[in-house]
Amino acid sequence: MASLTDRLEELHLERRAARRRAAAYAAAAVPVLAGSVVGVLSLRAAVVADLAALAAALWWFGIGRHALARRRRVLDDLILHRCATVAPDAVRDRERELLSPRNRKLLARALERQVAASSTFAHQRRPVLRELRAQRGRVGRVVHRLRSETVDPRGVVMLAKLLTDGASPIHQGPTEAIAPALERLERALDRAA
Repeated sequence: MASLTDRLEELHLERRAARRRAAAYAAAAVPVLAGSVVGVLSLRAAVVADLAALAAALWWFGIGRHALARRRRVLDDLILHRCATVAPDAVRDRERELLSPRNRKLLARALERQVAASSTFAHQRRPVLRELRAQRGRVGRVVHRLRSETVDPRGVVMLAKLLTDGASPIHQGPTEAIAPALERLERALDRAA
């Protein structure tokens, strides 16, 4: 299990290094702009150099976000499988992040929006939307439970995966899998009670 702990640390360091590089490239735009104001560089050269620096900063920022997302996926899997002994501090921090009122409120709103979906591609998802609307009561209970004080972090991870995984039943179907998925989610959220 040391390799998993090492991987989590690598992802943390990768994100931190990417953030530093992004900040360095963003900061590099300032002297170039100053050089154009003083007259050392032409305005056109300064604009090109600043755009290149900002593009590099955004590139590194994206790399940092990707490392963070991969780290969160690993930690979410540890939470789902109750392996809190692997990286206890990182798992505890991730649980705190998942259980924050803001995160739970965002997830509750996202689930409510799934039921009320009227997207451009609704005709392609009509059976799924119909089943979600039929499960409106269960969705309401999940949302209510999510907004309560005590929730099991495993349930929050399950909901996040249900909402974000493109292959989950609420996105792709089959419609018969929606009710059991919501039932498992309801049970998982109640484990903390």
